[in-house]
Amino acid sequence: MDATPGDKIRAARRRRGLTVEAAAALCGRSVGWLKKIESGERGLPRIPDLIKLCSVVGISDLAEITGDTTSATLTALGRPTNDTLPAIRVTLTAYRLTADDDGPAEQVEHLRTRVAAAWRLWHTSPNQRTDVGRLLPTLLTDAQLSARSGDGRALAVLADVYHLAQQALASWAEPEMVWVAADRGMSTAQASDDKLTRSSAAWCAANMLRAVGRTDEATELVLEAASVIDRDKRPEAQAMRGALFAHASVSAAKDFAYGDAWRYWDRAAGVIEGIGDYVHPWTVFGTTNLAIHAVSIEVDSGRYREAVDRFDRLNLETVPSRERRARALVEGVRAHVGSGSDIAGLHLLERAEGISPESVKYTTPVRSLVPKMLSRAGASTRPELEDLARRLELAA
Repeated sequence: MDATPGDKIRAARRRRGLTVEAAAALCGRSVGWLKKIESGERGLPRIPDLIKLCSVVGISDLAEITGDTTSATLTALGRPTNDTLPAIRVTLTAYRLTADDDGPAEQVEHLRTRVAAAWRLWHTSPNQRTDVGRLLPTLLTDAQLSARSGDGRALAVLADVYHLAQQALASWAEPEMVWVAADRGMSTAQASDDKLTRSSAAWCAANMLRAVGRTDEATELVLEAASVIDRDKRPEAQAMRGALFAHASVSAAKDFAYGDAWRYWDRAAGVIEGIGDYVHPWTVFGTTNLAIHAVSIEVDSGRYREAVDRFDRLNLETVPSRERRARALVEGVRAHVGSGSDIAGLHLLERAEGISPESVKYTTPVRSLVPKMLSRAGASTRPELEDLARRLELAA
């Protein structure tokens, strides 16, 4: 007998480890409402409620439930968004064939200063996606205009803007938009014929490869990029080289190659010895950043107690980035929740939210951690978790 829509919803909910009570709370509806849908006593809800329900239980395509032959992906619909996205989308995918009405191109050094300021905003604003998102349309347009000259310096600046756009769009825009930013960043970097620019673009492109499970390719790309700038002794080049090795370490851990993960981590640690206290301006690679990567490796290895021990030794005040500090706290949440300490995880999540609400709201692991914590919450923590879920738009 074919499974009914309610059967499919129930099965998906159970696969995600959610009780009916937790799933209903995340949907902002009653337990009875969800039970009747699962049992078939009532039909499927209206589309907005169905989208919310499918997002909560981990169903990525409405067609799986409705039986409609037209696929309706929830990859973007199940994520929070904000009003900066439409303008970024239009600018990122614009194809300008003439320059007659564009006016004179901006001087490269002035444009570089604006891009550096935007990166500083990314790291210092508690709501970096919204604040940087407001700047991106104009910054992209001006950098594209400047790059029409074919000047390698202008192309390098445009590549940097694409990297910033990729960072800002990750985890909340449509995946194809993030891919466009990554691909254009790499293409522009190649055209710039600057080794450091190309290696920086590889770091960004590898983030996308890892996000879709192509960890082998991500590792291969960053290792090649590190070799390209091996002899460049400038601090920014060596810090990027360290960031590339750190990237390889986490990618290897996600591919269950834990020996390789620590080997690449050790190579990144060797870079630290050469750059001292220097911190890369946008990857934030430095001593504490590398220690955060070690926590991630331990978590991905399932060594949660070791991850907690490493996390407890971190001094996050040395990280000059709100976004990175908040994400580091999320790694601490992964460690504590993995070891069964959900109360500590909740405390760290609320601390992270206080540092950077948008870093928590738009960080992918949080969107699975909170439902997991809610599914096993006791009476003392359930109200806090339900409030947190609503703030993260995990519930109506």
